[in-house]
Amino acid sequence: MKLISKRPKKGFTLVELLVVIAIIAVLAGLSSPAVLNALKNAKKVATKQTCVEVVRGIEQYYADIGRLPNAPAAPTATADSAPFAINDTTSIPSFLLELTKDNSRGFNYLNMKQAKSSTSEGAQYDETSGDLTNVTDSWGNPLQIIFDNNYDNEIKIPVGIKAAATTLRGVNIVCYSIGADGTNTTPKDSADNVLSWE
Repeated sequence: MKLISKRPKKGFTLVELLVVIAIIAVLAGLSSPAVLNALKNAKKVATKQTCVEVVRGIEQYYADIGRLPNAPAAPTATADSAPFAINDTTSIPSFLLELTKDNSRGFNYLNMKQAKSSTSEGAQYDETSGDLTNVTDSWGNPLQIIFDNNYDNEIKIPVGIKAAATTLRGVNIVCYSIGADGTNTTPKDSADNVLSWE
């Protein structure tokens, strides 16, 4: 006569494992849009913080030196500067150098964290000279700046940066990012722009 053991077998059946895997897949599918949205919002917050740091540094420079970087002391321009990329050395050749070391006080007004790569958010420095060469948003695009070149304490924001033209009063500088799409040629493109003044 055979003895039959009534001890239960150890382990899971194949059906039980498949049910658990299916539940995990459903939960992952439900949570992934929320995670992606949180990452997108985190990039916007980090970019806005960088824009605000740039504006504060230039405002401090203006308070100490009495003029905007690479701008004449007296208002001679008739309009605000056109939007320009912070790394555009053809428009304003020594703009970043003047903010970081080549000024009458020898003070660094843009003491910012270094970007991990050329496509990540933060300050980028020349490897040989150590000079600041660019400040980028979370998508690797150079930040954009508009100066109040005529010193009338207002800046006209053109269409493309926002959906409609706007005038900001009481400011000498604005900084913004062209966002994840890397463009702001039409009002539709401006939906993802990150603005220092909002």
